[in-house]
Amino acid sequence: MKIKILTCTSIIIFASLFVAMIMYGKKQYRYECQDPAKYHLPMCQKPLCEVNGYCVEYLIGEVETIPQKEITNEK
Repeated sequence: MKIKILTCTSIIIFASLFVAMIMYGKKQYRYECQDPAKYHLPMCQKPLCEVNGYCVEYLIGEVETIPQKEITNEK
């Protein structure tokens, strides 16, 4: 009887850990501008990022490989 309870408990624990690893295994960023794939967004470029403090330099430190684009008001 104790072996069945121990086995069921072990299966539940391993299944829970497996589900947790799948759900939380992806890289998640607190701010969009921390994601290297989104460095080019206008909200991550100066002067827009300085308003809310979302500039990459502020969030993760000095980064030399960020491509800087000119932000223009042309439509």
